[in-house]
Amino acid sequence: MAAPPVAADAVKFGIEEIKKKLGIFVKSIEDLGEHADKCSRDIRRARTIVLQRIIKNPSN
Repeated sequence: MAAPPVAADAVKFGIEEIKKKLGIFVKSIEDLGEHADKCSRDIRRARTIVLQRIIKNPSN
């Protein structure tokens, strides 16, 4: 038995809304990944600077 046209439209609408929200979620995850990469690079750079300062100015 086929679904009534109104129910089918409601399902299509629901699927489209889920697709929109999924697209927004995926974009957020991609942005978060880029931000995490930037933070990791900044941390590595800061560690390098700290180590260079320790090597140049050892406090004995």
